[in-house]
Amino acid sequence: MSGILPAEVAQHNLAVEGITLEVPTAIGIPLGYVVSELVMNCAKYAKGKITVSLDVNPGKGYALSVSDDGPGFPERFDPKKSKGLGMKIVSSLVNQIGGQWLFGPNHLGRGARFTVHFALNERAGKPTDEDV
Repeated sequence: MSGILPAEVAQHNLAVEGITLEVPTAIGIPLGYVVSELVMNCAKYAKGKITVSLDVNPGKGYALSVSDDGPGFPERFDPKKSKGLGMKIVSSLVNQIGGQWLFGPNHLGRGARFTVHFALNERAGKPTDEDV
């Protein structure tokens, strides 16, 4: 874990779960940066377990989620209106691959969860009718 998270936040438990998927470089690199930024945000604002998961999203392609079991989002939080550089980077990268992102509590109804929906195709993430 020390290679992913700085020493001062190494008290986190990082879990990676989901399907195996070959992703084109034009989509994989932005997704890697998105995961890195979101994991760092989880480590910064929450303690405990951080989960990165990749699953099929029926009818829409795939869903990549980063979640934690921390206190959740502040009231009225909207990452799309955030002035922080990290959320601007995430938004730009998700747009670059033609994806969409959502945020809310984790699957247990607490903590925080960011999910990126994306499709794979020959046009590097720009969805076609077949992908959605």
